[in-house]
Amino acid sequence: MDNELREREREAVWRAQRVRRIRKEVRGLCVDPPLFCRPGASPVKNLFHLEVVIDGPAGTPYEGGTFPIDVDLSDEYFIGPPKIKFKTEVFHPNVYADGEIALDIFREEEWSPALRLETILLSIVSVLYNPVIDDRAASPDIAELYETDMKRYEELAAEWTWEYSATPVVSHYPTEEELDRSVVITVQAAAEKAAAERQKAEERRLRGQQKAEEERLAADSVVGLGWLWRKVMAFLFRDGPLPCHY
Repeated sequence: MDNELREREREAVWRAQRVRRIRKEVRGLCVDPPLFCRPGASPVKNLFHLEVVIDGPAGTPYEGGTFPIDVDLSDEYFIGPPKIKFKTEVFHPNVYADGEIALDIFREEEWSPALRLETILLSIVSVLYNPVIDDRAASPDIAELYETDMKRYEELAAEWTWEYSATPVVSHYPTEEELDRSVVITVQAAAEKAAAERQKAEERRLRGQQKAEEERLAADSVVGLGWLWRKVMAFLFRDGPLPCHY
């Protein structure tokens, strides 16, 4: 019981550290956003899941576009990388069809807990300026076009921008009170998720115990039958072999 209590205390401390850091980073996004980045249109209700808007950088085929991105910090961020994807279609060598972004910083082996939301967003803006062309590009066809026919690449990227990302997005800048409320909601949701996971783990443990007990009883039954069979045979052959009649 003491071990379980200590484990819950560690979980609570970890959740508090995560929420405190994420609140600070989200507040920074609202107060002093990175270049070409700003909050999304929806109010921030859960600090672990929010929308950010990237305005197409000047001097690129994405200029004039408005690119909302989904930012999911609900797993192990900041120990592991966040899950970030574009919510509109983007013609770019480093963007998959589903909006996920192919950047080294999103790989487990390349991720560093020192990276913050601001740095991540600036990396995405940077790759809109300068795509990363290597064998890990999200779209080899677009990467090849970028290298062989820049003019056509820019034409298509601009066409996609105006077709899929031309709708203006008005940002919602949360107040300190809104952020504080979102902290409460986030902490409660995280605690409920942790409790549900503990309950599932306990149910798995009990099922495992029940299965082990059933297997033990079955084994004991087999052993018992073997012992009974030996007793029967010993009784039948107590006076020597049984007579055979042909």
